[in-house]
Amino acid sequence: MQRTGSAWPALALQAQQWLAERHLPLREAIVLLPFAQLLPPARRVFGVADGWQPQIATPQSLAASLGPPAVPARAQLSFDVAVDRLSAARLLRERPWAAGWARRDAQAFEQRVAALVDAAHEFARAAAAQSPAQREAWWTQARALLAPLGGPGGSERLLARVALEWAAVSAVPSTDRLFALRPSAWIAVRCGGANRLVDTLLAQAECPTLLLDMDPGDVDPIAALAPGAVASMTLCDGAEEEAQSACALILAELSQHSTAAAPVALIAQDRVLTRRVRALLERRGVAVSDETGWKLSTTRAAAHVMALLRAATPQAGSDAVLDWLKCDALGRSAPDALNRIEAHWRRHAVRRRSAFDANALGHAAQALWAAAQQRLDPLSEAPRQPLADWLAALRDSLFADGNREALEGDAAGRQVIAALHLARAPAPGSAIDAAAQEGRLTLQAFTAWVNAALEAASFLPPDEGNAQVVITPLSRAMLRPFAAAVLPGSDDKRLGAASAPDPLLPDGLRRQLGLPDAAQRRDDAPAPRWQRAAGRQPLG
Repeated sequence: MQRTGSAWPALALQAQQWLAERHLPLREAIVLLPFAQLLPPARRVFGVADGWQPQIATPQSLAASLGPPAVPARAQLSFDVAVDRLSAARLLRERPWAAGWARRDAQAFEQRVAALVDAAHEFARAAAAQSPAQREAWWTQARALLAPLGGPGGSERLLARVALEWAAVSAVPSTDRLFALRPSAWIAVRCGGANRLVDTLLAQAECPTLLLDMDPGDVDPIAALAPGAVASMTLCDGAEEEAQSACALILAELSQHSTAAAPVALIAQDRVLTRRVRALLERRGVAVSDETGWKLSTTRAAAHVMALLRAATPQAGSDAVLDWLKCDALGRSAPDALNRIEAHWRRHAVRRRSAFDANALGHAAQALWAAAQQRLDPLSEAPRQPLADWLAALRDSLFADGNREALEGDAAGRQVIAALHLARAPAPGSAIDAAAQEGRLTLQAFTAWVNAALEAASFLPPDEGNAQVVITPLSRAMLRPFAAAVLPGSDDKRLGAASAPDPLLPDGLRRQLGLPDAAQRRDDAPAPRWQRAAGRQPLG
């Protein structure tokens, strides 16, 4: 556990003095922060002084303020993992050297598809960090480094080259607009490692630049503690004791300090452990805000969607149908009829919905079953069809009987609708529209796609604004005005652990491409970098 101090007053003073010494107008300067959670404390501390204030933003928020991002066109990356995996599978099936993979080993083929999408996204992000004038040279160098390779590793090299060419036709990054800006000065705050886009922007700038490096560097992190900060350690024998100890430490801090201005940070090192701590805190009535989220597939709204698709399977068992009806507005609106159907199925050992005859039951049960069939049949009887047609059928079935209002009134439901593109049809000619129109899926394949889309998305609960505890990853905790930080899971297994090797790009090639290798990823991973009252001397 660490009690934190604020570095912002000293940081703001340093930036203001630097501008004043160079007679640079403060109102025309731009302060760039590494992540959005730092915007409120930075704006508060700069707003203490009278007069004009600099523009304070992250690179992404600044780019968004200059105009909407380009809509990815056909054959371009959408940066939607589920949609891009669908497009990647089509790309591979169109190539003779890869077409046989899906027939020989479907699971290995899906792994290659996932690796292709991950590599394409990484290439696109690396290219976006280059200035517009330097980007073509970067692509040329990358193509030379990814020349065809014979023998072992040849198939991985081919996949990497496909990923590179796919990334090369991506839409122009919205952050390119930043290179056309002409502020009086760029002031960048670094914490949690270098930001390649910001470093490139400062190197290409035609105005004075200041880099405030708040990372402690290669020093003992305990020695870099802010003045007055107190660090303590608790040793635990197991996960449950660790969760109980973390909860007790947080409750002790809440009893000693007001959290109106500065809540306590619970650092999410281990998702399972953090969820246990959260459950213990909520049992005590503590208001918790979670910035890390969890898999969207684990929410009730996502379970509703998957229950519908499983019930629509032509050979769906009675349990699958009952699971769907019990979570759907259709079944909840007629509980007595649903109970009669379930009792009949249990008594007569009905295994499949296709074998059920509702005529033996009363009028209410017959009406419920007829309505259920009207919802399920368009899905279960559909032939192979494009993703767009499946989404339209799912939208019609899912939103019937008042379910749409229930989903749109729930935070997780709204995110499920967005993740599955159910609110509206994709824009014609967009990358998502192209992926949705091409290829034909069975109900089983469509169900697998929906499950993958929900697994890839994270549910972020809304912030009510009154949190006493904020759950955040360590990389987003730095420089924030927390009353204290509690770090459960601070051990050799969860801090600085070796990362898995890249399936397509060995470390030597990653270094040549300017991508982080295993050692750099380990060094850049969240580690106990404690914030200080002031950064090192500015580098620019």
